[in-house]
Amino acid sequence: MPLKVVGGSKMSPEERKFRLSLEEEYARYLHNIVDEVFNLAYDKDWSWPQFARVAGVCYGTVLKLGNRETRYPRHMTVWKLAKAVGLKYEMVYPPALMAKMKRKAG
Repeated sequence: MPLKVVGGSKMSPEERKFRLSLEEEYARYLHNIVDEVFNLAYDKDWSWPQFARVAGVCYGTVLKLGNRETRYPRHMTVWKLAKAVGLKYEMVYPPALMAKMKRKAG
């Protein structure tokens, strides 16, 4: 579940800062998964067009992910790419992110 801040006019500066820090942490976590998936595709000697074809994802999407142009990849896209290289992908929050959210919830 992306923590995208949209129209945060009613948020306090503290709340906005907290949400943005979660968003940044989430993006780093997701990109670590994408990096692992691309490394596994590389190990299989797949070109990016071949990777896209095997995963059932548009080549432009793979190109943007590989070039780090996509900041928040869709979960389904990451799932398809992970499945194509043989990974089981299950969306769970990393422990550090969960701890941060629990501390904030109080």
